[in-house]
Amino acid sequence: MSSLRWLVIATFALSLAGVQACSSGGGGGQSDAAAEDIWADGMCKPNCEDSDCGNDGCGGSCGKCGAGKICNDYDKCVELPSCQIVSQIKCDETLPGDTTGADSLLSDYACENYEGNAPEAVYIFVANMDDTVTFTLDTPSEQMDILVTDAACDPGSCLSMGHTEVELQVKGGEKYYLIVDGQEQASGPYAIALNCLSGCQPDCTDKECGDNGCDGNCGTC
Repeated sequence: MSSLRWLVIATFALSLAGVQACSSGGGGGQSDAAAEDIWADGMCKPNCEDSDCGNDGCGGSCGKCGAGKICNDYDKCVELPSCQIVSQIKCDETLPGDTTGADSLLSDYACENYEGNAPEAVYIFVANMDDTVTFTLDTPSEQMDILVTDAACDPGSCLSMGHTEVELQVKGGEKYYLIVDGQEQASGPYAIALNCLSGCQPDCTDKECGDNGCDGNCGTC
């Protein structure tokens, strides 16, 4: 057999062996590339394009908004809505009020997707100590409710809501905001009450600092 024929046979055999190796998945570069593609596609790729905040699609976050801003439905940081705080409410206190003719500045609460498109009134409560508190609303309107947030004028920070009552675990020194709002533009007279399980009333009479009698203080010198 001529040397030329042997050369042709050897070349064919080598080519066939290479094809079989690739088809069986053995050690070829094509198999490695495919494995890399599968690994990449199997990993969740976060997407924060055009987003300032919100979910990145993989259980993470695209960022947090700074002070005075809130993340809207389009994952953009926007200025917090304004609101008017009526007054402060304290433990074992009942305050009358009326939202008739008031402005509707807050809506779209995080609690149960509550719309809250009615006039509202906002009260601030500062917890004296770790406690269990109950906010109660008394109103003739069936469409008025109470909501509690932990940031001023921020419906997105809603912690809890109810029609006539909200019970909440609070931390000493933290501020909470009680909001009387409603659906279908409902407004009218009401009374809100705050009951603290501890029953402790701080006393800072004639004090600028020191203990207030409820595990808090009357100020810092």
